[in-house]
This record gives sequence, C-alpha cells and structure tokens, in this order.
Amino acid sequence: MSFEVPAIPRRVKVYELLNESWHDRGTGFCVGDIISDDAYILVKGEDDEEKYLLETKIFKDVQYQKQQDTLIVWTDPDETDLALSFQESDGCTAVWEFITDVQRNLGLDDIASDDINDNFGSGSIALPAEPTLTNLSEVEKCLTIASHCQYGRGPVLRDLIEYDYIGKLVPLLAMAEDLESITDLHALCRIMKLIILMNDNTIMEQIVLEEYIVGVVGILEYDPEFPSFKANHRDYISDESRFKEVVPISDEEVRNKIKYTFRLQYLKDVVLARLLDDPTFSMLSSMIFFHQVAILNNLQHNEEFINALFNIFDDDLNNASQISGNSQTPVIEAPFIHQFCLTAKNLQASQRASLYSNFIKKRLFAVIDFALRDSSPSIRSSGTELILALIDHDPSLVRNVVLENDNQKQTAIVDTLIDILLSEPDFGITSQVAEALQILLDPTSGQPYDVFRKTSDFMVRQRADDPEIEMFLDSFYGPPVERLFRKLSDLQPEDIPTISVARASFFSCLCELVSAFIRLHGYRSRTFLIESNVLLNIGKLFSSSHKSLRLVALRCFRQCLGTNDEFYFRFLVKNKLFGPVVELLADLGDKNNLLSSACLEFFEFIRSVRISSLLTVHPSPC
Repeated sequence: MSFEVPAIPRRVKVYELLNESWHDRGTGFCVGDIISDDAYILVKGEDDEEKYLLETKIFKDVQYQKQQDTLIVWTDPDETDLALSFQESDGCTAVWEFITDVQRNLGLDDIASDDINDNFGSGSIALPAEPTLTNLSEVEKCLTIASHCQYGRGPVLRDLIEYDYIGKLVPLLAMAEDLESITDLHALCRIMKLIILMNDNTIMEQIVLEEYIVGVVGILEYDPEFPSFKANHRDYISDESRFKEVVPISDEEVRNKIKYTFRLQYLKDVVLARLLDDPTFSMLSSMIFFHQVAILNNLQHNEEFINALFNIFDDDLNNASQISGNSQTPVIEAPFIHQFCLTAKNLQASQRASLYSNFIKKRLFAVIDFALRDSSPSIRSSGTELILALIDHDPSLVRNVVLENDNQKQTAIVDTLIDILLSEPDFGITSQVAEALQILLDPTSGQPYDVFRKTSDFMVRQRADDPEIEMFLDSFYGPPVERLFRKLSDLQPEDIPTISVARASFFSCLCELVSAFIRLHGYRSRTFLIESNVLLNIGKLFSSSHKSLRLVALRCFRQCLGTNDEFYFRFLVKNKLFGPVVELLADLGDKNNLLSSACLEFFEFIRSVRISSLLTVHPSPC
C-alpha cells in the first residue's frame, strides 16, 4: 500500500451508538497505522496511553461518512455504530484522506482481478452534465447501476456534487407539474430516492438547505408506489409558523442548525420512513444528534438567552414580557424548556448536569409547577416528562433543591405531584407522576449503589443514614402521605363492585406506591399503614371484578410478608386479612393463570419462612 499514513496524533472523542443514543467512550488521540498489510484507525486514551479507546480495521465494504468537517461516522462489520469527533478539522481531514486512500487501494486490487468491475472502476458510469425531462431515464439508469456497484458509486457521487444535480433537478419539478406529466414526476421521485440512498453526507447537507428542501420534498410527493395518492410535504416544510422563537435567537448559525435539524427529522420520520435502509437511517440519526448537541451547547452557554427565557416567569407576566422583549407567555415557554431538557439527554452526563443546575438556578421548578397545574393536557404532559427527566438524572439534586427552600416551599413539588395524581383523568400522566414520586422518595436513588437497588433489597438496610433523605421523608410522612392515600383510606365496601376501569387503574397505581413504600421506608410506612385504614381497605379490593386490581392488592400483602416484620404479621392476622386471599384462591379453583399462581406463591412463602408458628399463637378463622 502506497499512501500517506497520518502519524501525527489528533485529539478526538470516540462515540458508540447504543440503544439509539450516542455514548461517549472517552477522549484520546487518533493515528493511522499499517499492521501486517492491514490499515487500522487507532485511538489511544488521553489519560492512559497504554489503553486503546478504539482499534478498528479499515474495510473496503464499510461506508465511512465525513460530517460537519470534524466528524467521521461508520458501521463496523459487527454492526457497531462508531463516530470520531475531532477537535480540529485538519485532523479530521487527515484521517479521512487516509481512509479513502485505503479503500481506493483495496478497490483497485479487486478491480485488477475482476473484468466486470474494471469498467465501473475506470469511471465509465457518467451522469449527463445537464439533467432534463428528456434524459431522466438515462439519469435513472446511471444511478441504478451505481447503487448496485461499489466502484461506480464514487464517480457518480462526484458528478452529483460537481454538477450541482440537486439544484438542477429541483426546477424540473415545476416544469413537469406544468406539463402534468405524471411519468416525469414519478421518474424524478425515483431519481431523488436513489440519490438519497447513495448515503452521502455532503448531498444530505445540500438537500436541507433553504433553497433546495422545498423542491426535494415536492419531488418526493409523487411516489410511483402510490400513483393515486399525493402527499403534501411542501406545505408542511415551508410553514414558517412552525418555527416559534420563545426568545429571539440572534446567532444565525444556531437558527440554521435548528431548521436543518427539523428538516432532517421530518425527512427521517415522515418523508423517507418507508424508504430508509440501515446505513441511511444511521447517517440521518447521527447528523440529527450532532446538530442537537451543537445547538444545546451553544444555547446553554448563552447567558443572555437563558436569562431572557426564564424572565418570562416573573410574578408579573406582563412585566416579564417587557423585560424579555417579546409578548410570549409561559404557555409557549413550558413546552420549549421541556423539549430543551429532553433533548439534553443526548449530552454527556457532566454537560447535562451543568445544564440542569443552571436551569434550576433560573427557577426551573416554577416552570414545572406552572406546567403541571395548567388546564391543557399537553402542557401537563410536558411538565410531567420534565420532572421525570430531572428525577431520572439525579433524584438527590431535586431533593437538595427542595430542602434548600423554606418550609412552605419544601413540599411544594411533592404537593403538586400528589394533586396531579389525585385529579388527573389521563392515566398515562398519572402513571408517570406515580413513577416520579416513587423515585423521588426512594432512599437508594441517587446513591452510589443506585444500579443495585432493584436487585438487592439489603442495600436499603445497609446504607448509611443520609440526613437529606431523612428530612425529605419526615416532611412527606405527615399531611402529604395522608392526602395521597385518602381516597384509599375512605373507600367503602359498597363502592368496590361498581369501580370503573379508570378508577381501578387509579387504585392500582396507589397500591403500587404502597408496595414500594413498604419495601423502601421501613418503620415510617409501617406506622402509617398500620395506624390508617389503607391496608384494611386494600384487603377489600379482593372483591373487585378487576383481576389486575386484585393482583396488585395481593402484591401489597406479599410485600408485607417479605419484610419479615412481626408487626405486619400480627396486623394481618389480627384483622383477618388472610381470609380474602383464601377466598380468592377458592374462587379461582383449578384455573391456571397469573392470579392463581400469585396466590399459591403467597402461601408457599408463608410455609417456607415458617410463619405457621405465629399463626398458631394468633389463630385466624380462615
């Protein structure tokens, strides 16, 4: 192999696509190397030069893509999606030229031994310099051949870029529509699909430009696979009202990136949804990801923009509008911040933490409180997802912020979540709120051993007391917990047979919280549940006709037994709460289903832990 090997180390970040999200492998220095006649890309760790963050061979059949002057993205033969993000464009260019030289050399070796591919490799596939309605069939033929031949793809891509083919095809749309030539319109659509499936980043970046995007989606409206149906992509993509600025963005580059990202997302999710193959889908996803990261990094460090954004939430909204320089309202700002924070999940953990901390200082919880109490279901949903994103990121961060406020504001977030849980008609939002409460009140969440908390209950008992969570739980086990379970405490036996599906889902949600609190909160939950009617009324739910509700009620009692707490055992026996379980098992008879299995496991657990001696001391009529 005779080509220049990039021996100068270039600083780079290595990314790997896992579960449709790019994860940072680390920062290091990238070089090229030839080992046993094979070319490799090597990235040595920045902190440990003996450690390789990446050691990958360059393959001739892998499609490498250069993006935004500093990115190289590809999919290894083992289907691992990788990306190199260079600190400087010169480093990216040097490694890119190395890759293309290696692939060209490998291709020439194969061409020398293959007469058929030799014709393609010599560049015999050539597009007409000027596409017209009369030579569309020739253009389509060349693109079809190139798409099926690796060595014809390079020359055709060069022609597409050199001749500005996208810019020359777009005017043909208006001509074909004026002539009402369906044949030409279908041919244009097939040509545009073939160009997109060439999977070239330069072409895709050209497609989303202001002067081309409307024409490109217009061409794609005339899909020959659906000759009697015409989409209306042009009206949607050109509707400027969809681009709403809560706070004016002065940086033109950021504005353009936002528009490009929107167009790429629309192409991926709507226009090309049926058409995309895996490499093109990966290319579009990576382009969207890196655009989003660039946008977020720019906006979150723009102090003027962030201040103007949160000034909208001053006590006097009219005064806030004058301060921020626009007439927008919190109704528009809340979804914007929601989308901002959800997109921030793509950032590295340290960057995401910095963003959330900055937003919290700017009164992010005022936005959440407003959104959760709004009359619009979409706004409430945004607020719920926003608090979940914060809690999932770091529950201890949320608890710290709550405890830093005065006593009146200390329970404001919990009170708001409880209000939503008790009044929200949408079960989707209710279940999300319940999940947020459970994570927020989980003593193990946000701890160093958080990853083990679902598989190791002893972590709760072994952890050192944390003053923060102790204070938080003390504030919860008062009026908030009583209000949360009041509807369950006040439940009457005559109301149970008439429980609706929506009501059954609500009580199931409360029972799930009871099970979680029994497992997590020790003596606090035990004292509350024994002194209130909650556990007694859970026993009444066994008479419901809803199997899911009976199952979740059984799970609560099973959780009580799992604590090995004598207080729970005596309470269950004294109040004859094993009776409903026995009656349920008798009603099920020999049915083989989840509910009967859960009942059998319930009594098997009693037998295995030898609680029978306790039942002898405190006999039950059942």
